Amino acid sequence: MKYDAPDDYETGGGNWLTEPGTYHLLVTSVTEEPKSRDGRLLDGFKVELCALEGTVRDKSGEFTEKNKTVDIMFWHPKLSDKNNGEFARKKQGRFFIATGLIDETVKGKSVEINLEQAVGHQIIATLEDRDSPDGKKFLDLHFADIYHIDDPAAAKFPRSEKSLRLVPVSHRRDPKSFASGKNGGSSKTQPPAKSEDDVDLDNL
Repeated sequence: MKYDAPDDYETGGGNWLTEPGTYHLLVTSVTEEPKSRDGRLLDGFKVELCALEGTVRDKSGEFTEKNKTVDIMFWHPKLSDKNNGEFARKKQGRFFIATGLIDETVKGKSVEINLEQAVGHQIIATLEDRDSPDGKKFLDLHFADIYHIDDPAAAKFPRSEKSLRLVPVSHRRDPKSFASGKNGGSSKTQPPAKSEDDVDLDNL
């Protein structure tokens, strides 16, 4: 047999997120027709996220999961689901609001969503351990705890200020707009120009 050796033989989770917590995340890709390991088409869409900041820290207080990634499945609702799939719709909707694809005024109607437009947005989400059918643990959303970066409900969670400075004005919202239930539009304040130190997102 021919064997292609890996670059190293270290054990562990590699560059994948494995620790439950609340994270400031970057959407790096969206797969609209994901497949399982055995090639089956999955009924939903998959989002790859990269950790920028979060609540998981070592004894010195340093964030330990920087630049690690995680895949999250957003399953399409089914009539056989509890409440006819209402919770699945809510999880998808929370992701769409967090990435600016819709706002809270979109209720009880069908809309067209361009999932590719979610790529590059930064969000806040809480991840928890789940057990897969084969007994292995994986990270998944805690209920529908996913937030737009300007949502006051997520203001207490850690975030990377350097990464936030790279967010386009068109991706920001007035925090007061969340209380009113209306999209308040983009911030009037132009983010600082990108500096030589702001390189974290360039290599993803």
